Amino acid sequence: ANELIPFIRTKYNPAREPPHTVLMGSSHGGLAANAIAIEHPDIVGGVISQSASLWWPPADDLEPEYFPRRIAREPRKPIRFYIEVGTFEIDKTRGGQPGQVDVSRHFRDVLIAKGYDVVYSQYPGGHEYHSWRVTTPNALVSFFAP
Repeated sequence: ANELIPFIRTKYNPAREPPHTVLMGSSHGGLAANAIAIEHPDIVGGVISQSASLWWPPADDLEPEYFPRRIAREPRKPIRFYIEVGTFEIDKTRGGQPGQVDVSRHFRDVLIAKGYDVVYSQYPGGHEYHSWRVTTPNALVSFFAP
């Protein structure tokens, strides 16, 4: 938020308003995009989250689903979300934590309960770039179509 976005704004001169600044990431990058937007809603107004690693906990909080719990306890921020996950992402091997589909659905539900603008999508695929490449146009249209 404080390095890459200012660099892009200097080099390419895109729109500067937060609603026109959307971060996109997959897997841990999806988690990072969500976290950056939540930390910097004055800079980022949208997130495209592809199979985000929402099960990830920081070292000092080993309870499942840290990020959805964080959103639930913080005030709503002016951020739009596009969340997608593959229907084959049901692995629960990370110490018994919920799989990608369950965590993504729960994250969607927490966001909706907090009043966020959310688009949620599931696709018939797994945790792989091939699937995200195919679904990216839909995500972009949800933010940038006229």
